[in-house]
Amino acid sequence: MNLMLSLPSRLWALFMREVPPRAPTGRMVDLDASRGVAIFLVVLGHVVAEEMPRDVSWYPILKFWIYRFHMPLFMVLTGVTFALSLPHFKDWGEVLRFSWRKTSRLLVPYVFFGLLVLVGKMTASRYLHVDNVPVDPMASALNLLWRPGSSAAGFLWFIYVLAFYFMTLPALVYILGRRPLVLMALGLVLGLFKWREVLSFGSVVYYLPWFAAGMAMWIWRAKWENLPVKAICMLFVPWLIASVWLSMNTRHRFPIAWVGALSVPIVLCLVQQMPERWQEAWAWIGQRSLALYLMNTMVIGVTKALFLKAMPWDGLNFFLYFTIALTAGMVLPLLVKEAVSRKLPALNNYI
Repeated sequence: MNLMLSLPSRLWALFMREVPPRAPTGRMVDLDASRGVAIFLVVLGHVVAEEMPRDVSWYPILKFWIYRFHMPLFMVLTGVTFALSLPHFKDWGEVLRFSWRKTSRLLVPYVFFGLLVLVGKMTASRYLHVDNVPVDPMASALNLLWRPGSSAAGFLWFIYVLAFYFMTLPALVYILGRRPLVLMALGLVLGLFKWREVLSFGSVVYYLPWFAAGMAMWIWRAKWENLPVKAICMLFVPWLIASVWLSMNTRHRFPIAWVGALSVPIVLCLVQQMPERWQEAWAWIGQRSLALYLMNTMVIGVTKALFLKAMPWDGLNFFLYFTIALTAGMVLPLLVKEAVSRKLPALNNYI
């Protein structure tokens, strides 16, 4: 009887658990490396935007599979890093300063690169093949802030959603406490309703439980900082089965959550089992994930336009295009990031 009576109180205490206000003692290489893997999957999925080449069957399957889990994985990892950077706010002034610092770091490059894509598409479309050329440039420019998914730079929606979180969640944390499971529950309740994509609110609500789950993971860091190899064997099979099932039942959206959830420990475990040199390499990429996300689609778009000038990308030609586009989408943003960090350090924080 006492056990039954104490169970609700234990669950309540678990639900109200707060993120500890402590910073990591050193670099979290496994998290950085996992973010590197996640951004590589993003670039891999961006090699082809919408219209697929003819006589190519393997890439549409690969892209569909990646899109079952890569953004939930990215959201969880971002939620972890947000939690470990979260200070213990003393007043509303600290809340506002923290929100402004975090939000401006994303909105400034979001608007800059969004307008750059808009102008670039309008100009390049006169000479090269360009996907999704804006019909109304003014409307597309306004949509950067009003309806991000409908703008010329719709691929930057993730940056916009993160900026929304950084703008609002610190205030919620100050009011509700550093309780990620409360935020997760709020996201699940809001997800029961249908939301429009004005201010990208539909995506904000859909991914809030993932972001909050990442915050919660920081509370139980000790539970997953050294995952055993057997975790991969135990989780990979159901994850693969769920992925295949989703591939055959594309109308179902909610089960994607389970595929995304299972991918987190699998990726963390794989990264933790990597040789140290590999971990460091992926971590180096993960620390530059913002630059990669901002620029990879533009680079791939230019690569495609130039490639189509030389030859079609259908059939066997696609192997060559795939190799060139993926390499360019990874390497050129990293080169730009390194150049900015050396020559323009004042702008380094925004890229």
